[in-house]
Amino acid sequence: ARYRQVSGQPKAVEPGQSEMIVFKRTEGLRLPVSAATAVSVSLRRRLIALADEHDTMTSLIHGHDCDPHCAYVPLPFVAGHQHADGHLMGVAIVVPAKAEPGDRQKVYQAVAHLESFGLPGSLGHWRVQLTNGYAPQTLQSKTWVSKSARWGTVTPLVLDRHPRGNRSVKDIVTSACRDVGLPEPAEVESGLYSTFRGVPAATRFRPLKHTKGRPMVHATITFSEPVAGPILLGAGRYFGLGLLRAV
Repeated sequence: ARYRQVSGQPKAVEPGQSEMIVFKRTEGLRLPVSAATAVSVSLRRRLIALADEHDTMTSLIHGHDCDPHCAYVPLPFVAGHQHADGHLMGVAIVVPAKAEPGDRQKVYQAVAHLESFGLPGSLGHWRVQLTNGYAPQTLQSKTWVSKSARWGTVTPLVLDRHPRGNRSVKDIVTSACRDVGLPEPAEVESGLYSTFRGVPAATRFRPLKHTKGRPMVHATITFSEPVAGPILLGAGRYFGLGLLRAV
């Protein structure tokens, strides 16, 4: 049996908060954050294969007829250092807070066998390893879940509608916040670029098949009081887009 290694005391997850299972890249091509969707889709495909192989399949993993379900999130080096360049340091599987205990256990069992996954085209394979308390800041779950009143996108947010007429980007982002149980933002700043160093323009990110033609924007969102992460917003939130980090 494989066991998940932890160091020190386990971190308590707040009621109603999703859990992040974080892996670091140990081998494989160094990729930019703009490759987020390719990595996310590949990670999901591999976890589905492992769940099939070990008879631990659940809709929480594949996401069909299940909302919310697991999200597959690449983690980029975008803040905290002057040399932050946006390369992907690892990945996380986000298990929703509302997951049933039995389904959650099946996710853990599949994750226990995750050691590598293939990437599309000539990108080869990534080998990955569960992180522990000595991981860099980017690969610590507390970096993404700690409370803050101000959050910014590290991958662009896919708007589910086009801003037009009386419908502003703020209105659409507010609706996206409601969809995931967040309070309405007090302020939303949006544009082509992220507030974080190392993140390219929103237009540099490849859309998902089901999000082609939809606008993608970077945004900085301010709430009237601190809220806990992880925060994933928009139409691509299960596949690496719409990931926010505390500013």
